[in-house]
Amino acid sequence: MKNTFTNYFKATLWSVALVFGMMACAQMEDLDRTLDSEIMRKSSPINTGNFLNARVGSYTNEGEAGPYDISLNVENNNDGTFTWTWDFANREGAQDISHWNIIPAECLELGDIVTAEFNIGNGWVSFDPTFGEDSSVTNGPSASLDCAQGTDVLKFDAGTSNVSYRLVLNKAFSVDMTATSVFKGGNDPACGIITYPGIGCDTVIEEDTCYKDETAWSFGTRFNERGNWAMYTAYESGKEVALIAGQHYEIGTVSFGAVVDGEVEITISLNADGAFQDVASNVKIQGYDKAPSGNPAPGRFAFHGDASGSTFTATVPAAKFYGVHVDAARVVECPIEE
Repeated sequence: MKNTFTNYFKATLWSVALVFGMMACAQMEDLDRTLDSEIMRKSSPINTGNFLNARVGSYTNEGEAGPYDISLNVENNNDGTFTWTWDFANREGAQDISHWNIIPAECLELGDIVTAEFNIGNGWVSFDPTFGEDSSVTNGPSASLDCAQGTDVLKFDAGTSNVSYRLVLNKAFSVDMTATSVFKGGNDPACGIITYPGIGCDTVIEEDTCYKDETAWSFGTRFNERGNWAMYTAYESGKEVALIAGQHYEIGTVSFGAVVDGEVEITISLNADGAFQDVASNVKIQGYDKAPSGNPAPGRFAFHGDASGSTFTATVPAAKFYGVHVDAARVVECPIEE
């Protein structure tokens, strides 16, 4: 009888443990689904193949033959344009460059160029870019001077020992590490072909970028020492502070302009890791004459605005302190789909 009761009791315990285990697994699955549902996917262009992503980065022609070191830096201006800057440096024994010709990639059109500039040490000088033959390298007295082989080029007509060239483009081109250009120097050699990190035509495909919704505040002093991490910022003209999402992640900046006619412009600028949530009144701002305390209620803030893109500017009454609240999102690693 005792053994029967003991066995029954053990079996009952195992059954209860099994039920609780199944419930825990189900809860974990629900939690995983909940976490995944909080992460939204958006498509963004990337480049593949032997080319490199053009949105940001630095590249050089190190290891390539030629008289010059050429370094490229690509910056995303967050307004649909990209700045490409090439810096030249003479290698040992090289003559100063006279000018530089880019042989345009097939996908590059003149309308893609917003601005073109060069800097020989006296500041940036802009010019109107054109595609055409450069007679100084194609009509030489011998075939050895026909460096461009009759090809249309984009000519940067300036040079020195350390010179920089810059284009602002309105598309996200890839980087071709084996692009071809033509340099014109002194008399030996008069011109030549040099490989450099240039504008490429790699196919752009769509890849998911995942975002997680977060609450964001301009960096400053916490409303409460404990609990809610919401912050307010003491006003100073020209001040710029970080925009903090989820208490730990910097996704941009918040800058404060001068007081003009009793008002202040507050500008929110997001970096590549941040986004505005696609909801109404995703920016809320409240001014204070003295340092606030207690739990803030952004829904009751005096200013409500609808922000999109990467920047937003609000004009609000002048105050000594500001609470700047943003319904934001930040880039996160996409969940693995099984």
